[in-house]
Amino acid sequence: MYDDAVAHRYHDRFLERIGRTARITGTRPELASYVDVPGLEMMIHVRNVASMVASDFSDRGGLIQLARKTSRVAPCYAPFKHLVIDWDGSVVVCCQLRSDTVKHASAVVAKIGQDGVGLVDAYVALGPWRKSLKGFGPKAAPCGSCNVYEYADNPASLLVGRLVGEEQLPGVQILKRSASRLIGKTKRL
Repeated sequence: MYDDAVAHRYHDRFLERIGRTARITGTRPELASYVDVPGLEMMIHVRNVASMVASDFSDRGGLIQLARKTSRVAPCYAPFKHLVIDWDGSVVVCCQLRSDTVKHASAVVAKIGQDGVGLVDAYVALGPWRKSLKGFGPKAAPCGSCNVYEYADNPASLLVGRLVGEEQLPGVQILKRSASRLIGKTKRL
């Protein structure tokens, strides 16, 4: 159970460790505060595990054992929407995964600055992951247990998933040709 006194104790210990003060902005569903750092907006959240479970939080690619156990069959469009680069230049499939854990090593697709890899190369390296996640059906680890951005298995979402996955549609081919002209790397698309 979440305990306010314990949350405050962890909060205060953290502030002491970093040598800062903070202004508490909320205590429900969890303790939150703004840390006093000139020129920087820094927030602290002392997580309430009970509320996280109730709100169906992510298992972070199998790392958090308290999350709901699921087998993902819904599409995931996260790798289409953003490019995640970790502190060391590692490019990972999405923000739910960590490049510094062995369990997610397969989800590190490139490393910026290594072997001439740049941003476009990193985004292109996500291609196989994007392809594996765009339709309905079982997903490989670490995505296989993810519940973030799940879509219902209903006729409308099945149709959208099929259209997104259809390589031969004229619109898809036009988009690919346009993108290849923009980045000048047709052989990678």
